[in-house]
Parts: sequence; structure tokens; C-alpha cells
Amino acid sequence: MEFYIKRYILNVNKNVKNIKIMHISDLHFHKRKDIKLLKAIANQLKEITVDIICFTGDLLEKGTVIEDLVLKEILLEWLTFLGTICPTYIIRGNHDLLDNTKNNTWLYYHTDDFFQQLQYIPNVFFLNNKSVRQENILISGIDLGDDAFEFYVGNFESKEKFMEIVEPKIKDLAKDIDSNLLHLLLIHSPRNLDKEVVKDYDIVLSGHMHNGALPNFLDKILPGNMGILAPGKGYFPKEARGVIQYGKSINYIAPPLVILSKYYDKKLIKTLYRPGISYINVNPPSNF
Repeated sequence: MEFYIKRYILNVNKNVKNIKIMHISDLHFHKRKDIKLLKAIANQLKEITVDIICFTGDLLEKGTVIEDLVLKEILLEWLTFLGTICPTYIIRGNHDLLDNTKNNTWLYYHTDDFFQQLQYIPNVFFLNNKSVRQENILISGIDLGDDAFEFYVGNFESKEKFMEIVEPKIKDLAKDIDSNLLHLLLIHSPRNLDKEVVKDYDIVLSGHMHNGALPNFLDKILPGNMGILAPGKGYFPKEARGVIQYGKSINYIAPPLVILSKYYDKKLIKTLYRPGISYINVNPPSNF
């Protein structure tokens, strides 16, 4: 399986060594055909060198996927493999916390037990509103937990609910920040983010926007961050892909390409969209 690779170079004003990050998101794993995709990602990792892996949500298509014990074990084995490559940090997205019923109604689904299991896998870290330090990097992750249904379904990511539910979590994690460390924030949805909310972080990695649903060939041609379609942003969203810098501060959102496991068996989708991975090189300024 061939991947669509996006590479970024980010220069940060921190005394850190060159850091290589593999950023993946929105796997939407839900059926046994998706095992092929997991194996392909594993093979890709064998060919490159990275310092950390960041997964920014929607590992599952819906929470009930883990009721299939075979699929559950396969996911645990895959995450265990990622941990043998390098430290792996994972957060949950809306699909990890919801169940889409047969009549297309979303319900909250409790997946805490499955994701808490990850703490027993060496080098794999489930960031449920906590931070983990790796040498001179601090990685923090936002998890909505019981608030996921209210935020993603009941109020569909409204600005009001963002300020009530999400923003306090971001600010609380910012208390861990040490100016000598590079601070990464992992958040599934970047909707309603602005520079004031994330001003204390160096790099923000997100998912959810699915690269603006832009076909690979257009993504190469069209500059900027505009997409075709993204959740909650309608048509031609302005901040759906690539790197967004907020003012003069060094804050970024770098949504990766969606991995379209849900639709990938359709010929047209295979033609327009290859599964995507982002590689991010973080460099200190030359004066360090």
C-alpha cells in the first residue's frame, strides 16, 4: 500500500535537538479489512526513523468496535508494535467516544477501559488530560470523556461549548509548561482554536479536519490551508489542512491526511485519496 506523505519543517525558538515526529490520525478502524492498513503503517515505520509518534484521535469508527474481541486484540498488538519503534502518544476523538446506531443516531459510548489498558503497553501513552515528559519535550493531550456527546453531538462544537468544556482543559494543562521545554498539545478537533487559547504551547497537532477532503493531486497544487469540506466548517473551510501559524508566536496546527479506512475499498476513493501520514521535523533556530 502506498501512502501520501506530507512533510513539514517547523523552526522553534527552543534549545532542543532536531525532533522527528510521525503524525497520524482518524484511522476509523472498524472492520477486518482495515488490518491491511495497520500492517502497511507498521511497514512504513520500519523504513524511517522518528523520535515520537502522535495519534490525534478517531482510532475507532465507533466505540462499539472494541466489542469484537478479535479486532480489539489486533489494535492492542498494533499499538504495542508502535511502542517498540518509539514513544507513542494517543488521544481520543469523537468517534472513539460515540456509537453510531443502526438508525444513524449518535450515543455516548464508554471506552475508558480499553484506552486505560494502553498504560500497560510499554512506551505507549494515553493522554487523557495529562502531560508526559520525554527528555526536553512535554506532550499534553486533551480528552473530552463524558463531555464528548454534549460537545460533538448536542451542541456540534459550538464556540460557547468550546469555551465551557475544552478551553479550561487546555489552560489547565498549560500550567505544566516549562519555558525550557518544547511543549506539544494534541487535540482532536481544532475548531474554535485561536492564538489566545493556545498561546502557551509551541506546537498543536490535531485531526478531525480530514485534510479538508482535498484529493492528493489538488493538495500538492493548491497552497494555503483551504479545503473542500471539513466537519462543522462546511464547504471550502479556511483552516482544514497544512500548517497554520498564529501571529508572530510559534504555534501551529498541522492536521494530517485522513486515513480513509471506512471508504477505502471504493475504487474512486483509492484513486483520489491515498492513506496519509505527516512527518514533522522540528528544528531549533541556528543560533542555538
